[in-house]
Amino acid sequence: MKKEQVVLMENNQKGIKHTLETILDLIKKGDIKITLQKIYKNLYYKIKGIDFSMQSLKELDIQNPHKAHATICGSSSQETMENILDTICKLHPSIRQGLFVDIGSGKGRLLHTAYKYGFERYLGVEFSEQLATISKENFKKLNIFDVEILTMDATTFIPPKDTRVLYLLNPFDDVVLTKFLKQVLKYHHFYQHDIYIIYRAPVFKEVFEKFNTIKHLKTVDFHRDISEIYLLIQQEKIK
Repeated sequence: MKKEQVVLMENNQKGIKHTLETILDLIKKGDIKITLQKIYKNLYYKIKGIDFSMQSLKELDIQNPHKAHATICGSSSQETMENILDTICKLHPSIRQGLFVDIGSGKGRLLHTAYKYGFERYLGVEFSEQLATISKENFKKLNIFDVEILTMDATTFIPPKDTRVLYLLNPFDDVVLTKFLKQVLKYHHFYQHDIYIIYRAPVFKEVFEKFNTIKHLKTVDFHRDISEIYLLIQQEKIK
């Protein structure tokens, strides 16, 4: 047996041993089911050629003056997203009868997580054409064709009248967040329903306090991953 083959076999044995030790450790902790689900999902994505990986904004060619105000583009915990949506669907069970919007949707990972909750429509707003293209390809490979991705600046986005949820994973700083909320409120009279705003990793939550038409509902703390849930009340309900 060649030296290279011996080294390869030894490395494989070490890898198998490490995997078994990890699995045994997880069994002791009671986390094996969740871990196996993650492994299966990641393998499925890899086989399908789906790219939900993290992406540095510095690597992207974005010709937009708001690029300097954008935050890091990364992946997100599916468990946290599910916990948030479980919470908000309990607050308002009929919320699925409308549009779910992800602001700064990146490669579409969060939209894919939200998809199983059965909203009538899904929309991603992303200012990077490269990320939007990857997102569209991801959903195509997943055979999901009723998720729309718009390539545009969030400060010019007008939420459709059937919007029920606006989801923000801290996509930009306080400057752009202020512009975005002003744009949303500008068309306040247009919306058919109250709109829930989920602000995850709420670094600039003080911006929301500037608008008296946005009501804070709940703080969700899931394993120290904080989200703030707000409600934009229909204008005719405001006294």
